Order: sequence, then structure tokens, then C-alpha cells
Amino acid sequence: MTVEFKSGFVAEGGVLGTSETGNGVIGQSVSEDGVFGQSQKGRGVGGISESDVGVSGKSTSDYGVLGESTSGRGVGGISVSEVGVFGFSTSNFGVLAESASGRGVGGVSGSAFGVWGFSGLNEGLHGETNSGPGGVVGVNNGSGAGVEGSSVNGIGGSFSGGHAPLRLIPGAIVGAPATGNHQRGELFVDNNGDLFYCREDGTPGNWFRVQLAPGATGFSSEVEGVSPVIPQPSPPAPAGTGRSVHARLGAHEQILTALSFSVVEGTIDSEHHFTGKPEVASKVGNLELIYGYVVPGWWGLYWDRLNGSPLRISTREAEMDVGEGQIWCELGIFLGSTMVHVAASGSTATVPPSLPGRKAGDIEFNSDPQAGGHVGWVWVVPSGSTAGSWKQFGNIEP
Repeated sequence: MTVEFKSGFVAEGGVLGTSETGNGVIGQSVSEDGVFGQSQKGRGVGGISESDVGVSGKSTSDYGVLGESTSGRGVGGISVSEVGVFGFSTSNFGVLAESASGRGVGGVSGSAFGVWGFSGLNEGLHGETNSGPGGVVGVNNGSGAGVEGSSVNGIGGSFSGGHAPLRLIPGAIVGAPATGNHQRGELFVDNNGDLFYCREDGTPGNWFRVQLAPGATGFSSEVEGVSPVIPQPSPPAPAGTGRSVHARLGAHEQILTALSFSVVEGTIDSEHHFTGKPEVASKVGNLELIYGYVVPGWWGLYWDRLNGSPLRISTREAEMDVGEGQIWCELGIFLGSTMVHVAASGSTATVPPSLPGRKAGDIEFNSDPQAGGHVGWVWVVPSGSTAGSWKQFGNIEP
């Protein structure tokens, strides 16, 4: 059989069809492949059209278009203004292409879809690989999405994997993005592996760190908010140092922590990003609001959980003789603009406080007052001297 190609013939393709106004190649079959092309060196099927579909295949029981190649592209479609490759099937794949070493499907379009697949009962576009980076790979050289999925009544994207269903590749910075326009719903993993969620649109958007509990023993409800990184004056901080406040709801451990606050610091770049993992500022420490820690029935503020709580508030679960809503300043308090310190640390009528006073006027109450004794001790510094001593004050009737 002799076929005359008025538009010319290219030897590298198994089949080549060209047209100025219509379909480059069209094939139709009721039981086999609509179009089947096979080539050892070039394209299995190549179609070029200036104004319509490059290759169109339709079949009622088999593949609309099937392309096979051992070294090149299984199917290649190029169109200036329409779809590069279009396949339609009512019961099977709209387009199926297999390649031993190249791309299964390669589509290039100047203004429309590079590859577009539609199926009434199966996948519109299906990609598989045995060893490549992905069954389907999308790359956007502009500012849009590399891969975008949407559904009228279902889920926009559904993922599964034997190793993991989904991976977000970490960014190069530490902390949430501090530049650029971002939209609500964005997720970002920083260089330390911390996950951040953009809650409000803006530049750079309103980001929150998602605190993940380690393993089954942590609180799944823990949430962490991170403040912007603030450059610190030098001195006293080293040049190029920034600080950020981390506020957490819940805790990693089985303690009823309502809130905890910490200040982290580290070296920052010109855009106020941490250049490494920030560390907790040692002299600032952590401040926590914890229920029932050390003393049952009390809410307590703790600074690094050292030396007791500077402030506790009792509940109805506290000791019966205390009552609810009482304040307990275990470490003492400062009063007035001169910051006189008042405490009750265990001194008695005969045993003065073990530590010297901070300044003149500091008071330590007697923890075991007796008739004829005194109320407590006051730190006295004689005029013209820097050395002080504890003196008894407040006589008690015999």
C-alpha cells in the first residue's frame, strides 16, 4: 500500500501527520488501538497541528492513543494554541504511554495544556514509574503551583505511600518566612524541620508554629505561637543577635501545663532570619503556668521550675484550711518603688535568716512566733556603712 504525504514525510517517526487546519492524525477502531505507532529510534507517534489537536485517538474498548518507545518519548504532542495530546476513553485510560528509559508522556503547548486527559470512569491522567522521582512531576518556572488539583464534589488531592503519604521539603531558612506575600492555608517546613502554618494573608503573612508532640506520650493539643525575630542592641547582646518569643499551649510531658513562655536567641541575617537553630536565652529561662505541680490543688507560675513558685493561686482542691482564690508567694515579694523585699523563709525567734538582706528595710517574718518574742527580722545598714545585719522587730506580748 502506497501513501502519499502532501505535507512531507519525516523518517524518524513511526507515523507523522501534519495539517494546517484539521487533525494531524486521527484514528478510529471498534476493537483495537485507534492509532498505534512503533519506532526503534524516533517517536512512536508524532502529530503537529497549527490550530487543532496534534494527535487525537478514540476507542470504545481499548486505548485511545498508545505509544511505545525503547529510547525516546512514548507519545509526543506539540500544539501552538490547543492541547498537545488529547485522549478520550469511556472505560480505560484517556492516554497511556510507556517508555523504557524516557518520558512516558511529553506534551508541550504555547498557550493551552501540555497534556490533558479525560476519562468517564478511570483516571484522566495516570503516571507510573519503577525507579524515577515520581509517577507525575509538575514544574512551574514562574510563580504559580507546580501541581494543582481540584475537585467539584470530592477532595482536591489524595495521597498514599508505603513509606509516607506526603513529604514537605524543608526550606533553607530557620523559622517562618519573613519576606514575600503569603496566603492563608500555606504550610512551611523550615531548615530545622519545624512546621509553620500561615493563618492570615499578608507580607509576610501571620505564621504560627505547629507544635508536634513526640510519640504517644505527648499532648496532641499542644500549639505553639512564634513572635517575629527582633534584632537586639549591641551591646549588651553580640552584634547580629536576634530574639523571638515562643508561647505554647500544652506541653510535651504529662504535666497539666496551661501556658509556657520562652525567649530564644541566635545569630540572624539581614532579613531577620535565624542562620542556625536558636537556643533558649539562659538568663531569661522559661516561665510556665502549671496546675498541681509539686503542690496539689494550686495553679503555679514557675521560672525554670527552680526554687518553688513565685506565685500560686489556690483552688477548691487545695488544703481545706486554705480556701480557694488565695495567693501564695513562696519566694517572697517586693513592695514599693524602693523594692523592699518581704519573705518568710523559715527563720525563728532565735535563728535569723540564713541569707543576708538585699538592702536596708528587707523583712523576714518569724515562722514560729511565741509570746514574749518578736514578729520577725529586719535588715539594718548603719549610716555611712555598706555592711548590714538582721535585727529583731515587733515585740509580742508575754
